[in-house]
Amino acid sequence: MSSAVKQEFFRWIGGLGSAKLTDTERKLLNLMVTHFDTLAPLTTVKGSNPPVLPIFCCATTI
Repeated sequence: MSSAVKQEFFRWIGGLGSAKLTDTERKLLNLMVTHFDTLAPLTTVKGSNPPVLPIFCCATTI
């Protein structure tokens, strides 16, 4: 995955303002950062749907 995409993602996270994030949002962002290189290629391309990831099915129970 392009390092530019990764840099932009981290820039976006930096602009969120961590004081306003809930614990669940912080945990979800941590999972996304940890597994960014796995998740990034799963974006939609030409209208195709990415596979459903089990980790997001239980995100509300973190």
